[in-house]
Amino acid sequence: MEHRGDPHRHRRAFGHVLRTWYERRGVSLRRLGGLIPCSFALIHRVAQGKEWPAPWFLVRADWCLGADGRLIEAFVECWLREELERPPCGEETRPATRHHGDHRILLDPEEVAIRVADLSVRIAAAVASWTPDMKRRAFLRWSGFGAASLPVAIAAGGLEGMEHLVLGTEHGGRAETVAAEQCREVIGMCRRLDDMGMSAAVLQVGRRTLARVDDLLRDCTSAMARRPLTLLAGELSQIVGYAAAGLHDGETARRFTDRAITAADEAGSPDLHAYTMSLNLVGAELEGRATCDLAATATAATAAQEWAQLSGQPAVVSYAHGMAALVQARAGHESAALRALDDAQRSLERSTPEERPTWLYWYDRAVLLGRRGECLLELSRAGRPGSSGIDETVTALRGSLEVLSSGYPRDRAWRQLHFADAYWEHGEREESARHASDALVLAADMESRRIRERLEDIHRRMADDPLTAARDFGERFRTLTLN
Repeated sequence: MEHRGDPHRHRRAFGHVLRTWYERRGVSLRRLGGLIPCSFALIHRVAQGKEWPAPWFLVRADWCLGADGRLIEAFVECWLREELERPPCGEETRPATRHHGDHRILLDPEEVAIRVADLSVRIAAAVASWTPDMKRRAFLRWSGFGAASLPVAIAAGGLEGMEHLVLGTEHGGRAETVAAEQCREVIGMCRRLDDMGMSAAVLQVGRRTLARVDDLLRDCTSAMARRPLTLLAGELSQIVGYAAAGLHDGETARRFTDRAITAADEAGSPDLHAYTMSLNLVGAELEGRATCDLAATATAATAAQEWAQLSGQPAVVSYAHGMAALVQARAGHESAALRALDDAQRSLERSTPEERPTWLYWYDRAVLLGRRGECLLELSRAGRPGSSGIDETVTALRGSLEVLSSGYPRDRAWRQLHFADAYWEHGEREESARHASDALVLAADMESRRIRERLEDIHRRMADDPLTAARDFGERFRTLTLN
């Protein structure tokens, strides 16, 4: 008997429905996990009602059990009931980081994507009549489940409708304070979109919100009130500039990156200055392998390290060192790269989540471990002797991917691409093709041209490979290109 005060009784009710179905079919929990596929630990938590299933998990389970949509119906009913009963000050809208190493769609991803899209549209329709604040919280929680759901929700309601979920929220207080808080929430939404590789959506939403912040700045006469608004403008400009770089809009990327740095200096924020230089000027440049000006990028990386030291924020210092390490590795400077990685590790160990800037929420040990894997891969390309470099690269990338949340599909796609390159360098073509296929599935709904270019490079080098895994990747790639 579930107690009515139990906030998780509805997810336990769904777990009971799942158990009923696999018992009815005579399938063990471990066997069902192998069919989906997912780990036994993950499916056990779902069956026990300890967490909600991700959309891909749900549609695969319904498919494998022959439930003909009835398992999905039960999920929609239970999930919406929990959302309706959730108190306004309930759990955080950003999902907690999950440590699942097996969140991959391996069987018929097109069919899974269609069913996930249908599920997302049904969720969006069901919450249409809710209050703005309830819709906003439900939207952010649902978007955290996976990359395939958020693009469909946006397509169903339009970008204006998505913004309304936040900007239409009713608050009390002075109008300018309310407007600033609403813009701050849109920044969070833009960062969530960026995590999912939706660069065009970030560009559109971010520019419109930045225009609203500009209106607030024009009407602001208080120096004390002006600083937080200037920081908002700087954060938005940084996000928009990085999104534009991902779309190969160099002029827009430079304009907004320059504005972000100017705003950071006006507000006296060396940490935002350092972060903008590290990500927009160094990171975005390194992602464009063919066009990277390594000398200019190295100069920017050094300047970013200096600004980071001025900030006194250990996490910002660590991030700047990590990006500088990648520049040194690209240039083949092994000792400098490894020294910068060690500096990044020491700085990160001194940081705490409470001290970290809100826009650096995603940076942790898993990200730094992935950066180490990237650096080792670059050093291997530059002629690092012996095979141990590739083995160490794979170990670092695997460790990073295993703890990287499924809520960061763009980063997971990049990790899979690095895997593909590492195995290719090592001569393991089949493993390379398998990881390239995983990256392709993750990137299917993304707008990042940088990721598409990397996939095109892999497709070219595997074009004449007779291996089955390579042919499968080629077929999937051609399907994605046609779509």
